[in-house]
Amino acid sequence: MPRNATTARSQTQRIARLNDEIRKNPAKHGDVRLSEGIVALGKRKVRAALKRIAAMSGGEFVTLFSPNGERRGGTLWIDGRLAYMQIDYHDKHDLRQDAADPADPCATARIMTVSFWDEQGASLTHTQA
Repeated sequence: MPRNATTARSQTQRIARLNDEIRKNPAKHGDVRLSEGIVALGKRKVRAALKRIAAMSGGEFVTLFSPNGERRGGTLWIDGRLAYMQIDYHDKHDLRQDAADPADPCATARIMTVSFWDEQGASLTHTQA
């Protein structure tokens, strides 16, 4: 296998592990933004949804959000409605900028968004997960 392919695969695997960490422990490994509809469910249902997101695997990750296996986003049903989870990579020193290297946790801020599918574009609320 060519060296570049091996390097790209190992970088993708590192990014996937970092994404797993934010899904499993968002308060420690990143930031969480919830849509108004998700927040309106109440704390108990939000906690349950975050537990389901932490346990996501395999087919729950959507190619639209994770085209190269980074486990960056997926869909799930919450309270009978289709929802999605997406992790974005930002420059840690300027959140308006994309991260130059999502595999570098020292330079990359991960923000996990959870929203109902029909709320795309809705305002988001910062939460302490």
